[in-house]
Amino acid sequence: MITLAVDTSVTTTSVALLEEDDVQAELFLQTGRNHAEVLLPAIERLLASVGIEKSQIDLFAITVGPGSFTGLRVGVSTVKGLAFVLQKPVVSVCTLDALVMNVPHPDARVTICPMVDAGRGEVYTALYLPSGPDTYEKTLQECVVRPDDFLGSIG
Repeated sequence: MITLAVDTSVTTTSVALLEEDDVQAELFLQTGRNHAEVLLPAIERLLASVGIEKSQIDLFAITVGPGSFTGLRVGVSTVKGLAFVLQKPVVSVCTLDALVMNVPHPDARVTICPMVDAGRGEVYTALYLPSGPDTYEKTLQECVVRPDDFLGSIG
């Protein structure tokens, strides 16, 4: 199964192509707020780098936040449009869940706390504990807080 994964929730636009669980190619572009200008060309460049046509994609994955509202709208709209035209399914992924899946799985039960800049001195965050090989349990749902207030509330 070939999956095209897209993240436009932060100032970095990222696209990746996976075959089963193996990453075949990925691009990370510092785009600021220019997701709309770079997303489709980035997808085209990614697919060309591995010789895959859009029609060969079996599944689309898109982050749905928390994150930049404008970036999320661009990403979701683009992916839904491609999926509609190609008649392929779409899965949504929480931005913080995606970040946690990049943490090497610890042996001990340590709390993992991803944070994404929410602007105005705040962050989007949640808490996770390892619950098995390559799996995590969310012990605190996504929230937007000031980092000092958050650390004071859990410390």
